[in-house]
Amino acid sequence: MKVFIALCVIGLALAVPLEKKWPIPRQDGSVSWLTENEARLEALPELMAFNTKKLDSIKYFLYTPYNLDTAQEIIEGDLESLKKSNFNAKHPTRISVHGWGGKWDNSQNMLIKNSYLKNGRNEVYNVIIVDWSVYSDSSNYYASKSKCSVAGAALGKLIDWMHSEVGLSFASLDLIGHSLGAHVVGFAGKTVTQGKIHTIYGLDPAMPLFSYDNPKTRLASTDANYVETIQTNGGLKGFYSPIGKASFYPNGGKHQPGCGTDVDGACAHARSVTYFAEAVKMGLKNDFLPDKCGSFDLLKENKCDIHVYGIRMADPYNYGRADGVYYLKTNSKAPYGMGVSGE
Repeated sequence: MKVFIALCVIGLALAVPLEKKWPIPRQDGSVSWLTENEARLEALPELMAFNTKKLDSIKYFLYTPYNLDTAQEIIEGDLESLKKSNFNAKHPTRISVHGWGGKWDNSQNMLIKNSYLKNGRNEVYNVIIVDWSVYSDSSNYYASKSKCSVAGAALGKLIDWMHSEVGLSFASLDLIGHSLGAHVVGFAGKTVTQGKIHTIYGLDPAMPLFSYDNPKTRLASTDANYVETIQTNGGLKGFYSPIGKASFYPNGGKHQPGCGTDVDGACAHARSVTYFAEAVKMGLKNDFLPDKCGSFDLLKENKCDIHVYGIRMADPYNYGRADGVYYLKTNSKAPYGMGVSGE
């Protein structure tokens, strides 16, 4: 009888699934494989510290062709700050959000800002950079990840307010987010009440501790009229499974040429921003031309051979035309765009 009970206990233990371990990034660039509970316990001091933070600690900085290098702060609820700025509702608006450990004036945000404002094209933009470093500049990834929804809701509130007060157009509004910032813009798209975001670009959306099966908790293909993802470090820092209406996989989506061994994936993760900025800056000369994959499984097998015309990664004309999974090759250094199928 005792043997029978022991066998039953062993059987039950074996039947209980092991809790999934995630590659949790560290500030020093290393990665620790932890369960969500383990990550949460580590984050408790930071989470408690976050309770003292106020939403007005999230800030918004505007750049236009008339203040290319000098930011103008827009304060949600302070109409005077908006009226004194160079914001012009007649021009399309782009909002950029940094990831974990980032700040509003980091090189990646400046690269995106300059790709819109210093590219020699005739179109004039309002570029707003979100500073949610009050939460993102944390030593603990889990703690910052837990505040993506808070930062996204604050951004959604700003967008609604600007629409109501000065006519910010949803029809010409694109949001760009890198890593955790991709989920922040996803939550912004989920929470706006005055309209629907035109386009969201998710640049290698962060994967650790986000569930593919629960789109309510992450960037999802329904958060804007069109959601495009550029996935460059899948399975480590970024999502590998497609989460956009159109998902682009440079060089297969895991590793990027020119990044060397890149053990922690930092180089490949950042390349999503570099590729996006180059594509925007090049405009009609955008040379990131993909092949379409019949399925995600075919992408994983490197069997994408459906030639498409008129689709370019990060091209505004993808709206209403691009969907599914796309593969493309890049060069190992700038310029990264290679043309059709890397030819």
